[in-house]
Amino acid sequence: MKMQKAFVLLCAGLLIGTSVFALAAPPQKKAAPPKLPAAGLDEEAYAVYSALIQSLYTNGAKLLVIDNYVSGCVPVGNNAEGEKAWQQSLNGLPSKMPKLSQKTVTDFKGNARLCRSVDAKFTIPTKYILISKQERTQVFSQADTKKAWANFYQKYVGASGYINLSNIGFNEDRTQALVNTYRKCGEKCGAEKMVLLTKMNGKWSVAATHKIWEL
Repeated sequence: MKMQKAFVLLCAGLLIGTSVFALAAPPQKKAAPPKLPAAGLDEEAYAVYSALIQSLYTNGAKLLVIDNYVSGCVPVGNNAEGEKAWQQSLNGLPSKMPKLSQKTVTDFKGNARLCRSVDAKFTIPTKYILISKQERTQVFSQADTKKAWANFYQKYVGASGYINLSNIGFNEDRTQALVNTYRKCGEKCGAEKMVLLTKMNGKWSVAATHKIWEL
């Protein structure tokens, strides 16, 4: 009986001691989740962009104005229906571009909604500058689009509109790339295309384009 009492008292003492220690001990801070590295564009991506820009936009241009961010990191139309229609249009691309790999399309879909910045790392013969979304919005802030475009061309002398590039979809061995790009050059001037590029002997070149709209 005495042994039982002693055991009960010992357990109670341990329990009280543990509780006191828990109250006295400083609260443990939760470990902060590791920060994910910023999704950046690698050297291969800039090689793809450079080939696309040189093929589609440098002919006769004195100055290229290029957005310093990729398009598409917000769902199309910012709603489920718009996004679904966009996904379906991508599914139909291989029928319009016979050489386009389905794996390239899948990778394009996976990368399309990543928000990335674009740096001045293009290898092209034409002078170019990068503009931010804020700079572009400021130029086109007024309701009169004719005046807005006049301001744009006054600010960027020698430009032929502004260019935007999407994220890139690659196939597994990175010998094929898919990019969405558009250029706006006035109220009724511009075009948007899906561009297929292939890499042969270490060099990227445009293999096919599919027009989405043109003014």
